[in-house]
Amino acid sequence: MGLLKVNTDVGCLGEAGTGIGMIVRDWEGQVSFVAAMRENEKWSPQVAEGRAVLFAVAKMKESRLRTNVIESDCQILVTRLQNQTSDYTEMATICQQIREEANQQIVEGSVTRTRKLIWRLIS
Repeated sequence: MGLLKVNTDVGCLGEAGTGIGMIVRDWEGQVSFVAAMRENEKWSPQVAEGRAVLFAVAKMKESRLRTNVIESDCQILVTRLQNQTSDYTEMATICQQIREEANQQIVEGSVTRTRKLIWRLIS
């Protein structure tokens, strides 16, 4: 009881840029918070998914909402967040930004029956 779950997703809009969004639901599935934005930049789908998670983490902090579950359907992103490997790619930079913004360590990832990839933060 009391758990909030965040789902993120993106829409690659071609010349119109990229749309990113999030929805927060409580333990009963009721919507608690939503946010979305459009960027003029065109990112790869993986980078856009990373930006959506970063956006969600920042919005959760800004709204003073706490969660330990953020769902993304981007396996590449979840794997990179779990492994904490470092290189000089844009994805590595985004993953580091997510970790810093969350100010917590990513500890778990799994595939649920709904095929969403989940990563959890230490509360």
